[in-house]
Amino acid sequence: MGRGPRRRAGVLRDTWHLLGDGQLWISVLGGPRAFHAHEPLAFALTAWAVPAGPPGQVAFRAELWSVALGVLAVFFMLRIAARAGADPREAWFALGLLVASGTLQFGFGYIEAYPVLWVAGLAYLWAGLRTAAGAPAWPASLLLGLGFGVHGTMALFGVSWLWLMRDQTWRTRIVNALVGLVPVALAYVVLPALVGGAAHTEESSKGVKDILNQLSVYPHGVGSYILAQTNRWTLAAPLALPILILGWRQVRARPTSAFCALAAAGMMLFPLLVDTDGSRGAALDWDNFSTAGPALAAAAALAAAGLVATRAAHTARSLALALALFGTFSFVGVNATPRAALDRFQSLMGAPEWTGHTRALASETLAAAYRDRNDWPNAAAWYIRAAREEPGNHRAVRNAASAALRVGRNREAANLYLDLAPVQSGDPRLWFYLGTALEGVASVDSALVAYREAVRLDPGYAEAYGALAGLLERVGSPEALEEAARMRTRMPANR
Repeated sequence: MGRGPRRRAGVLRDTWHLLGDGQLWISVLGGPRAFHAHEPLAFALTAWAVPAGPPGQVAFRAELWSVALGVLAVFFMLRIAARAGADPREAWFALGLLVASGTLQFGFGYIEAYPVLWVAGLAYLWAGLRTAAGAPAWPASLLLGLGFGVHGTMALFGVSWLWLMRDQTWRTRIVNALVGLVPVALAYVVLPALVGGAAHTEESSKGVKDILNQLSVYPHGVGSYILAQTNRWTLAAPLALPILILGWRQVRARPTSAFCALAAAGMMLFPLLVDTDGSRGAALDWDNFSTAGPALAAAAALAAAGLVATRAAHTARSLALALALFGTFSFVGVNATPRAALDRFQSLMGAPEWTGHTRALASETLAAAYRDRNDWPNAAAWYIRAAREEPGNHRAVRNAASAALRVGRNREAANLYLDLAPVQSGDPRLWFYLGTALEGVASVDSALVAYREAVRLDPGYAEAYGALAGLLERVGSPEALEEAARMRTRMPANR
């Protein structure tokens, strides 16, 4: 395949991490364990599955964890689809809508809390459907509590849980409430006492969405905004909203369909209230919007079950699967390009809970995004910031020095190379680049020392010989010219 395809795959992988909070999670998972204030079980389970280590290893293990959760999610989708009706066509139609619910990306290496939240939501829907059909309510109560512990937004499924409790006795309601509160208490009270450490959380200001603010962060203007809203709402489960409108009587008549509709309505409250202005990035928290998708899909599938059983379902199923691909990947190409996602990282990096290590890794991510766009001035600025955030990170310092030298920030490049010299003194390339930077700021004597060290360490380093000879010739003294002549003679190309 060559280096080109591998490099493109690496850039795509880095971009995928940039679009969500992947880079933040990679850096936090790679360091000391800490309690996450609004997603405690999601982080605890991911930390259990992803041992601490270097960022590359952490990223790979977290991606595998996401894929494993995707397999588990498919299991729950199959169980939910099986409850859509007795006819296999009904189950296939339900599965098509669930697959197309805008959440499949969570099973493709997505690093964040949402893969765990996705599975927790599907598990609750499955248990709730069983309860709505007459099964005991405690599994749904327990899974709702676990989901609340996974991520605070799952508390909004409580609307559908209250509906499940409508015909229960008060004793049963209290018992089920206590069953649900146990995992909540474990997640928000016991877990932080066991894990300790600073709470990593991200505040979200509340309020009515300002559409003009949203438009300002879209890379393609109004058209992109309209497409994004279509992707979030109508294509959260393709055809779901039209089906629910047409089959509203079915929703009212079937307890299982009503349960899913209320679950979807409850989860839709969160993205309506979350601040989605430019500080949140062009993705505008698409992952929060998508959490209502499976419930919306299940409600539509149940509402349309009778119709599907009497008509050929293959056309609708094919359309649903085609829209699944669009709903899953369109946000990458249109709504959450690296260019637009930079705003989110630049604002998040000012949060007080970010450590210097976390900010350094995020700065390197931003630098890589600018580098891949061939925007070297901005890439250099972010590489330098990464080096300042974590001076002991030799990779970051070296990248910063190289980028600074590339854009002519010679004094900063020289200082960075000097910082590295004590720990990488045996690297002839470091001395050569240090000499180049020093020559760029007219520090001739120091540049000569650096060039001489480079050729001493590597007598076959032709480029260093040429730079040293050229600088000696520009000095112009008899001694310098004599040394330059010797360097020209010793250059590997002249042997």
